[in-house]
Amino acid sequence: MKNQKGFIFITVTIFSMVLFGGMLSYLDLLGGQARIFNAFHRQQQARALAEAGIEETMWMSNNQMGTMYRSVPGWTPHYDGVSRATTFDKVGNINDTSNQTVGSNQVHVSYTRSASYLQVDRVIIDSSATVSGGSGSATTVNMRASARMKHSLYTHAILAQESIKLQNNVVTDSYDSSLGVYNNDSLSPDYNASTNGDVATNSTADPAVVLTRDAMINGKISSGTASTVSMHESASVSGDTDTKSNVDFAPYLNFYSPRLSGHGRHGGKLVVKSGQTVTWGDPSYRGGYRYATATYVDNQKSVVIEPGATVNIVGNLVIRVDAVSTVTEVSPGVLTVTDPAFVISPGATINIAKDVVFKIHATAGAVSINSSINHSNDSTEAQNFQVVGAIDCPLIDLRNLYDTTQADGGHMPMLVTAANAQVLPPEKGNIYGGIVCKRFGWDNYTEGSVTGDSSSILRIHYDEELTRTGPVGQTVYGAVRHYNLPVKLEWVRVVD
Repeated sequence: MKNQKGFIFITVTIFSMVLFGGMLSYLDLLGGQARIFNAFHRQQQARALAEAGIEETMWMSNNQMGTMYRSVPGWTPHYDGVSRATTFDKVGNINDTSNQTVGSNQVHVSYTRSASYLQVDRVIIDSSATVSGGSGSATTVNMRASARMKHSLYTHAILAQESIKLQNNVVTDSYDSSLGVYNNDSLSPDYNASTNGDVATNSTADPAVVLTRDAMINGKISSGTASTVSMHESASVSGDTDTKSNVDFAPYLNFYSPRLSGHGRHGGKLVVKSGQTVTWGDPSYRGGYRYATATYVDNQKSVVIEPGATVNIVGNLVIRVDAVSTVTEVSPGVLTVTDPAFVISPGATINIAKDVVFKIHATAGAVSINSSINHSNDSTEAQNFQVVGAIDCPLIDLRNLYDTTQADGGHMPMLVTAANAQVLPPEKGNIYGGIVCKRFGWDNYTEGSVTGDSSSILRIHYDEELTRTGPVGQTVYGAVRHYNLPVKLEWVRVVD
């Protein structure tokens, strides 16, 4: 009997130990599952917080980045004047509904720039979030996102604050220079012409846009509220006519040509005499249209290139001229200009080397171009030749900007940004790029009357690539510091 009791005791003890061990294993399993669940939950929380940092940055970039540079609470800006790199940082704790700290979030935003270091290409967002756990455990998720700047400027062949008057045979269309040179042969495999040669104005006049003769807009016409569009003779438009235009001209008014490395300073008046041949620019300052540096001629009062003079531009070149001009239209088509800022006289020769950009920046004076510009570039990209008129620039006179040796007036890759200036177009030729101005055409134009050769045609081929890259070497003043350039998210990924 005693032996049976001992056997039963041993059996019960073993069973109890097995049961207890099983319970411990089960409890450990439950605890492990809880730890896994909590770790997974913290991972999800950290990921959500890291994504929230990216979303907040995107919102700030598209809405308050100009203010953000002046330090929105929580954000710390950094600007490197040497590399011209702009970064923002934000560090903060994450609290729950009971105001208990459950984690932290750190966001670093950097603006990458093109080879020119002058225009922002992308925003790189590094967002890191850490969620605390029990017993000092924590989970961290690091995420990186890339967002590309959407250069929503330069969306028209002609864009004006006031009237657009096409008094002769003007044809607009569009092409994409990233696909090659302009080609309107629909049977060619390199065909890249399109019908996005839109024109737009904020003018509310009656009429705001005037087209005569065989003027043809291969695109849309937009004008201000309650305005009208007047078309005469055989003028036509392929797209819609919208009288509700409201274009924000602030970015165009704030464009400038930034100070570039390798600049020189000159004063007074620079004259290239008839028969004289000069070379401008440094050949080492080149490297394609996305140039990193250029010769910069600063504080020049005015520049005059006389008839018979030759200027060879061998490196990327920006010339800023500061003369103050007064422009008077004494009668329709007849102008008097005092103290012009930059004049290329009839018969002068301007040669721009391959892969070189030449830019004229007039701060307050008129620009008059009376001769064609010779390019050695293989492309019809609008970046080759640029004219920038600052806020006080009154006139960009392009009436004689065509090649007299070619029946069609020749070919001119060109971009004009002069939001407060009147632009007088040439009567013929091909302009590849875009024009932003205050007024396009003559002020004292009488409807139904035209000037110029009736067989001459001016073709303005708007370059659609401008909406993606923005203008080379030309930026909104202070870039992201003073004006918002909207961004579009490209990708988001966990980096560890």
